[in-house]
Parts: sequence; C-alpha cells; structure tokens
Amino acid sequence: MGYKWQFQDEFGNWIEYGKISSAKSSPCVVTTSSEDIERQYDENPRRLIILKSDYWTYELNFNTMKQTNMTTKVTRDVRRVADDLWSAMDHVSPWQYEYTNVRALLKLDKEPKFIFKIINTKREAVFDARMAQLQRYQPFVKYEIKELFHGTSSSNAISIAHENIDFARHGPNYIYGNGAYFTNNIKMADHYGDAIFICKVLVGRVTRGSSNVSQASKD
Repeated sequence: MGYKWQFQDEFGNWIEYGKISSAKSSPCVVTTSSEDIERQYDENPRRLIILKSDYWTYELNFNTMKQTNMTTKVTRDVRRVADDLWSAMDHVSPWQYEYTNVRALLKLDKEPKFIFKIINTKREAVFDARMAQLQRYQPFVKYEIKELFHGTSSSNAISIAHENIDFARHGPNYIYGNGAYFTNNIKMADHYGDAIFICKVLVGRVTRGSSNVSQASKD
C-alpha cells in the first residue's frame, strides 16, 4: 500500500508534491517528490524537513501537517493519502464466523450496518515493535493487550484504518485530558459516533487523568 503527499494550494486544490500547482500567474513545482517525502516520514514521522521549488524554500512539519514558506511565512495544509483508500478495510459478511464473533462482542440492540476487518500489516508491525520496545525498557511493568472500543464518526473511519488513531489530534478540554479515548463499555463508545472500532490496546501503567493533562504518557 503506497501513499501520496499533497498540499492545498490557494485555490483549495490538493496538489501532489513533485507536480505542477494550479496557480495561473506563477505555477511552481516542489522538486521533492511524494515518494521522497514518504521515505523521510517512514524514517521519522515527527521531524521537520526542508523542501524547495524554483523560487521558494518551505518547511514541512509532520507533526502539524503544515507547509510554511520560509520567506513569506504563508502556511498551507498538507495531507498524506493512501493510493487506494479502501485497501486497508475488508468487508466481513454475515455468514463469516468473524461477523458472529464481532456481533456478540458488540452486544448492541441494533444490527450494525457493516462490519469491516482492518488489514494493515504496517500498523501491526509498528504495534509489535513498540510493545517489544516497552517491555525491553521497562521489564518490571506488566503489559497487557486488551480489546477496547473507540467510538467516532464514520467520516474518520478510513483514515483511522490506514493511519491508526492519532493521539495528537485530540484537543483540549476533555474530562481526562488530551489523548485517545477507549472504553470497555460499548454503549459509551456508541455515544461518540456512528462507527465503533474494536481496538487492540497495550495497557501498561495506569493513572487517573484530569482535564489539565496536556499530553498523554508515552508509556
């Protein structure tokens, strides 16, 4: 599964890096290709990188997904999209045993419209590597994998299937602070949107959050 990197130009169009923009007066091309950006993102998804066109130099911030012109300070939105948006989601039919298992786990009064199985080997590898890293660095902490629910809008489903739940995108003023929220209560998850994810969550040290917590613990 490949990814394309795009920025939003002044006309609201999404332009792939390495291709000409839609500006009529002075169209420009960022010389760094989408493939080059993806390679640098894989190496370090929290870094800043420098891009150049014929006239300008830009800073691309992977954390904020923003591109900033180093001279004019104009900032543009950036996005990373899969070549095939549906390639990470496999529809589960009612006659499949997985459908029955998920249906029993959900324990909802209503029948789900669809059940999809997420197929993302890259995310699975990252999860396994992170779990091994934590166990190696903190061998005295008892880690446990739990299946927990995450409720959200169906409009977020495809991006979550590809990119995982982004802890950084959960804003302030939540009752237990910033971070992604999971629950073992299906009715609570159902309250937060029309899509529910059954997530594999690595649980380590536990503490009670509060609304003034600005960053979730990395452990």
